[in-house]
Amino acid sequence: MAEGTGFERDLARLIAACETGLDLPGVLGAAAEAVRRALGAAATAVYTLSEGGGELTRMQGDGPATLDVPARARSCRWSARGGCSDACSPTG
Repeated sequence: MAEGTGFERDLARLIAACETGLDLPGVLGAAAEAVRRALGAAATAVYTLSEGGGELTRMQGDGPATLDVPARARSCRWSARGGCSDACSPTG
C-alpha cells in the first residue's frame, strides 16, 4: 500500500478494489470511507440514480433510503465520452 497521507492511502485502497474486480457495493463502500476520513465526517452515504431516473437510491452508509433528484440535475444529459452536458454545468 502506498505511503503518504490518509487520503492517499484510502485512494490507493479504492484503486486496488477496482483493479481486483471487487463488487460495486464494496467499491462504493471504500469510496465512502475515503471521503469520510478525508472530511473528518462522522458518517457518509453513497447514492446512485434509480433505474427510472426519478430518485437517488442509497447504496452504502446511513441516511434516507431514497432522495429526490435535485431539479437542476434533471436536465443533465450524461455522455460517457464527454461527461455532463452544459445543461447541468455550474455555468450552463
